[in-house]
Amino acid sequence: MARTKPACPTLPKAPIPGIVEIAMRGLERLAHLLRWPDARHWRRCIPVAVLGIALVGLIAWLTGLSVWQPTRPGWELIGIAAILLIAPSFLEELLFRGVLHPPSNSRWYAGRAMLVVTAFVLWHPLQYWSGIGPPWSKLFITPGFLAVVISLGIVLAMLRIAGSSLWPPILFHWIVVLAWKLLFGGPF
Repeated sequence: MARTKPACPTLPKAPIPGIVEIAMRGLERLAHLLRWPDARHWRRCIPVAVLGIALVGLIAWLTGLSVWQPTRPGWELIGIAAILLIAPSFLEELLFRGVLHPPSNSRWYAGRAMLVVTAFVLWHPLQYWSGIGPPWSKLFITPGFLAVVISLGIVLAMLRIAGSSLWPPILFHWIVVLAWKLLFGGPF
């Protein structure tokens, strides 16, 4: 009889006390979420991403957050793209769609997932109010920006579910921010 590989590898069970055991389970979960999705999961993400980019783009256009203003091409854009992949894309998704997003088999899953979307939205004005945001972070408290972030947070959560991985929301987040900054007049 053939043995099947578990969907999410686990460490051998050992008598590890409380907080260490919880931390180890969290690390196992993150390692599982950071694996690259297979073709089936990417196919499930395509309609979510297409509808998501249309929704986010429409709201950004209606609120005046996006105006066609492409930046001049240059080598520095590679560095900007790399930085935007790390922060905000990778770091925010690691926190909001990785650490805080509830496991799919958890009780009250949809409600808990929406709480995480709410935390993602509130994180943006908090950056302005606390002074840790970029110099232009006053934009984070405007209704138009918050409307875009609400729709983006929902799309990112749906991509996390469809892809069973953090990579679809990380890449979507990166593409949205990169396009906003390099093509649609987003501030630097």
